[in-house]
Amino acid sequence: MERSKTLICLLFLSFFIFLIKGYGQEVKPIFSEVKPEYSNLYFKNLVEETPDFNYYIFMHLYMGAGVASGDFNNDKLPDIFLPLIPGIISCF
Repeated sequence: MERSKTLICLLFLSFFIFLIKGYGQEVKPIFSEVKPEYSNLYFKNLVEETPDFNYYIFMHLYMGAGVASGDFNNDKLPDIFLPLIPGIISCF
C-alpha cells in the first residue's frame, strides 16, 4: 500500500515537472526590444504621488493607460499613441 502511494506521488511529480518544462520545447519570443536611439521614440510615464493621487486610492496607477497604434493620418506609417496617467496623450 505504501509503495503504491509512493509510485503515484512520483508519477504525479514527474508529470508536473514535464508540464512546467513544456516537454523541452523552446519558446521563441514574439516581440523584440527596439532601442529608443533606433526608433526615435522616447517616452517615460512618470507618476508623481500626492495624498489625493496615490496607489492606495488608484490601484492601477502604475499599470499605465494603454497604447493605441494605427495609421490615423493616412500617411502609410504607423502612428503610436501613448497616454500618460495625468491625462496628456503623446503621439509618435
